[in-house]
Amino acid sequence: MTALPNRQRGLGVTGWLFVIAIGLFVAIMGMKMVPAYLNYYTLSKILEDMGRDPELGTYSNREIRGSFYKRVSVNSVYDLPSKAFKVVRGEDRQRTMVLDYAVHEPLTGNVEVVMHFHKEVPVPRRR
Repeated sequence: MTALPNRQRGLGVTGWLFVIAIGLFVAIMGMKMVPAYLNYYTLSKILEDMGRDPELGTYSNREIRGSFYKRVSVNSVYDLPSKAFKVVRGEDRQRTMVLDYAVHEPLTGNVEVVMHFHKEVPVPRRR
């Protein structure tokens, strides 16, 4: 009897090309999506900080919006849509700050990634 030759181990050229293509796709997705998530994290922290400010309950809705956009400017968030932030009043007359927006990042051709962000923080009540 003749012995069988050892089987080939590892990836061939086609396998490596497939692994590299997947790696490039993940890297491109990361480069497109990470800045949007970092901006959302910054905006989320701004809302949480505002929600802990007891003086905010005495502000009008216009003053709350002004305070929010001033903090956004200080934190260098430039690509926030103009209608992303609202102050709404609920059924229990409690005001809530709502951040709701979507980011569209083109990948290639007519393919894009859509990320939707939503956060609600209650405005502290007047004391």
